[in-house]
Amino acid sequence: MAARIRPSDPQRMVRAWEVMAATGRSLADWQAQHAGPGPNDRLRFLTLVLMPAREPLYAACDARFRAMVEQGALAEAAALQSLDPGLPAFKALGLRELIGHVRGESTLEAAIAAAQQATRRYAKRQMTWFRHQVPDGLQLCPTAPIEQFSERIAEEIYNFIRNSG
Repeated sequence: MAARIRPSDPQRMVRAWEVMAATGRSLADWQAQHAGPGPNDRLRFLTLVLMPAREPLYAACDARFRAMVEQGALAEAAALQSLDPGLPAFKALGLRELIGHVRGESTLEAAIAAAQQATRRYAKRQMTWFRHQVPDGLQLCPTAPIEQFSERIAEEIYNFIRNSG
């Protein structure tokens, strides 16, 4: 696995080492044993991607981060500030900004605004990833409650099953 994993990916390196230490077998062995279907296997998939409209999504992201702060995220950031910033926990959206506030580097409102912006950028990257990874999927852009899309989704599933024979 060391030859397959980039040295710049310590998370995967540690995981591969953990599997070897716990099982006595390399992660490559496990992956080979549990390989997915071969190229001659005939599998079909129906992919449905819910792509919310950007404005309501961003508003929800902003509201969610503010709620997290109101529910104690600032105290969590203060408790974590003395740990090694290279730890995976420091990849959490908004943590860096909240720690900056705890250390007196910004106001709370500036930290919240910066963290909300980082969250919106992350959401945008996720939407871009889905658009490029699932180009053949049915992309629904709900502008109304999801319940209004249930008939459309059920119809797509029915047609897929009916045409899979």
